[in-house]
Amino acid sequence: MTKQFLIYSFLIFGYAASGQSLEYFVNAAKENHPELKSRNLQHQAVEKRIGQYSIWQDPVLSGAYNVTPNSMEKWNVSLMQNFSWFGTTKTQRKAVNAAVEGSRLKLLALQKQVEISVANAYLDVQETEALLKIQEKNFATYENLEKIAQNKLSTTKGTLSDVVRAEISKENAALEIDLLKLTLKTNKELLNSLTGRETNAAVEVEPIEVSDFISTETMLEHHPEVAAMDAMILENEALKAVAEKEAMPMFGLGVELMRMEPNRNEIMPMVSISLPIFRSKYKARIAETEALGESYKFEKQWIGDQLERQRFNLKKEIETANKEIQLYENQQQKTQRLKELLLNYYSTSGVDFQEVIRTQQEEVTYETERVKAEVRLLKAAKEWEYVNLD
Repeated sequence: MTKQFLIYSFLIFGYAASGQSLEYFVNAAKENHPELKSRNLQHQAVEKRIGQYSIWQDPVLSGAYNVTPNSMEKWNVSLMQNFSWFGTTKTQRKAVNAAVEGSRLKLLALQKQVEISVANAYLDVQETEALLKIQEKNFATYENLEKIAQNKLSTTKGTLSDVVRAEISKENAALEIDLLKLTLKTNKELLNSLTGRETNAAVEVEPIEVSDFISTETMLEHHPEVAAMDAMILENEALKAVAEKEAMPMFGLGVELMRMEPNRNEIMPMVSISLPIFRSKYKARIAETEALGESYKFEKQWIGDQLERQRFNLKKEIETANKEIQLYENQQQKTQRLKELLLNYYSTSGVDFQEVIRTQQEEVTYETERVKAEVRLLKAAKEWEYVNLD
């Protein structure tokens, strides 16, 4: 049975934009990411094992010439075909099929992990751009407050300290803008590097919208990381069976052509059987597979526990981010109304300018924290998709 919960619906910046979508960068990463390329080639290599096993082994052709004078047999040629113990090839193919499935699942999990890394880098750019817009608006507000304070000073109803406070706040906003521009440049370079693009390539992100997002908890047994361990356990069990079968005798059928004196040929059917008397190597292989099988079971349990813990933490992060978004949005609206009242009061009476500055700073703080909470929610929602990958 699945469980569902609703994530707070919002449009992250409240406007539509045209640019490069997250999918664009994810596709670029899937094409250029070195680890993905390596894992894809490894998967192709594992697939090639399928054609490596056959019931037919290489036949053995041998010949001999008798150098002894006046011997009855002058020379002979023999052809021998050996056969493994019954079911050996079928078991080998079963092991290979399990290995291919495990490799496919690991590749799928890695692709999703790369997608999350790209999404996090993409959202870092998006967040920085949003914070930059906030500070640019903040700078313009302080410029306006500085003009108002100067006008008040010219009418003798204001004070020089009000003008200085506005100038200091404006300079702080200008510094924050410069720092955010540097951060934005770095974040764009990191995103390009992660997706295999030129470091200085243009990046124009599109705001990510989350609307009525319903997340479903899936059975962790179906997660690619867990399912890959199941495939490895199945492969290991098949390899153990192969080792047991290889410890059994090998049969051979053949024919021998002999040249006899005087000038006649004789054909002799042949049969052979191997004697696997050196058992230590077979016992060692079987013991190896048994130990690996136990280790895979513990590793599967550990992966499942990790995914469960990650899901618990993500659920908490999503719920917390939802509450923070609602709180900061509410506080921002109230602070904005308070600032307007204080500004009107200052325009008429010429007092409490410091309170206007403080309220503006609070509004910027709430707006900034709201954007950060929104991005945390988006990142957590993306990781939730991976934890509940089916």
